[in-house]
Amino acid sequence: MLKAINRIEGLLRYHHSKLYRCSLLLSSSCALVSTNSSTSTLPSATTSSLKQSEPCIGFYNLDFSNQYIRPFSTTTINHNPRDDLEIFLPKISVVGVGGGGGNAINHMIEKNLGGVNFYACNTDHQDLIKSLSKNRIQLGAKLTKGHGAGANPEKGRLAAEESKQEIIDNFKDTDLLFLAAGMGGGTGTGSSPIIAKTIKESKKDIIIVAVVTIPFKFEGKRKHLIAQQGLEELRKYVDTLVVISNENLLGNTNRDTPLDQAFLFADDILHNGVRSIANIINVPGIINLDYSDISSILIGRKGLSRIGFGEASGQDRAYKAVYDAMNNPLIENDNEKFTGLLVNISGGSDISLKEINRVTVYLQENSDPDVQIFVGHCVDESLLGSMRISVLFVH
Repeated sequence: MLKAINRIEGLLRYHHSKLYRCSLLLSSSCALVSTNSSTSTLPSATTSSLKQSEPCIGFYNLDFSNQYIRPFSTTTINHNPRDDLEIFLPKISVVGVGGGGGNAINHMIEKNLGGVNFYACNTDHQDLIKSLSKNRIQLGAKLTKGHGAGANPEKGRLAAEESKQEIIDNFKDTDLLFLAAGMGGGTGTGSSPIIAKTIKESKKDIIIVAVVTIPFKFEGKRKHLIAQQGLEELRKYVDTLVVISNENLLGNTNRDTPLDQAFLFADDILHNGVRSIANIINVPGIINLDYSDISSILIGRKGLSRIGFGEASGQDRAYKAVYDAMNNPLIENDNEKFTGLLVNISGGSDISLKEINRVTVYLQENSDPDVQIFVGHCVDESLLGSMRISVLFVH
């Protein structure tokens, strides 16, 4: 707990001077607010220039009139003793199920994604030991003898059933779980629904977001049928389901792109989705969302959702980034009506209020009038000159 407090205080010290100057500039155009429920403390030496309980960049939705856009959260800096600081840092985990899921988490580990815990689950022992994750669960060791599910979803299901207790023990402290798998084979298709069901039944308040791929058309009708059956079963036990079509990779790559490079496009969608939500929770910014905001938009949705991602620099970077995020060609959409957008805007300290306004106005204009839009902002000085936007579309 003390380690977490020290980490957050260090981040607040770093951003304090910038945020305070920014708050003075914004005070004439923004309705500054403070909330007693969201307070952070700094040693008095770092807050000497602030009045008691002075808001540090707290503002309502700019010039937006849409009643469905949630007011941005605020942070209040005061002089309360550090002992009064209560912090809830949700534990975020990513589990890769089967070969495809294992490849996805290896990609994230190679990209040094922080703030999350990685787990690999597989029936194939040889594949499992290749995982870069330190947390590995051998599914159905007695049933499969470590030789995999043989493209048989029923065998994958039974393997996960055999390993239920180990699954419960590994995820008992997780608050937000991302599940990655490929549909159409044995382990990913058969084990994923059992893993999600087991975790959900053992911890009712956990949020489970599944990001899965479906096969190419050339892989045959039978594999597609197996994949669809797996999707329908998995959908019963997760809060949000994102489906990536391998077929759509063909339109997003040129004819000379190696197959392993093409699959990285799909892995990047999961990576960007996990990173954006982890950053919203763990990294302070001008606009903050807390875990309850994320819970309210993700939990119990059941519908087919999408993840969009865009990054741009230079002139009109805000429009270019949000346009790309709203038009991702790899995501399957069942044409259901989206009811909420969870938006993460990341960039250096050069991101302006006008640019954030441009992003949210574009989202309003290109969404249903009743949609709720939750916006979070994270400061990442490595992105100075660029703007990165991730959007999770939920039903």
